[in-house]
Amino acid sequence: MNETFVIGIIFTLINIVIGAIVRSWFQAQTRRVSELTKDMQSLRETLPREFVLKADYNRDIQEIRAELKEIRREIHDGFRRLEERLSQKADKA
Repeated sequence: MNETFVIGIIFTLINIVIGAIVRSWFQAQTRRVSELTKDMQSLRETLPREFVLKADYNRDIQEIRAELKEIRREIHDGFRRLEERLSQKADKA
């Protein structure tokens, strides 16, 4: 056999082995990316149901506080009117 022919076969085998290794590595990376994509999709679905964004929480708390302040004002006004009515009845009696 010709020495060049043997070297050619060795380089071809090395090329095939390296190609198989690289192909296997790329397939593994593709699988990992696919799994990460599925995980991200799962998080996109579950996070909004289980957790609240800080900005949303702060906005909702501000609305609740404003509503409580209004309710407190209405109760205070109601008691004030009740006291006025009672004092008017006491003056008439």
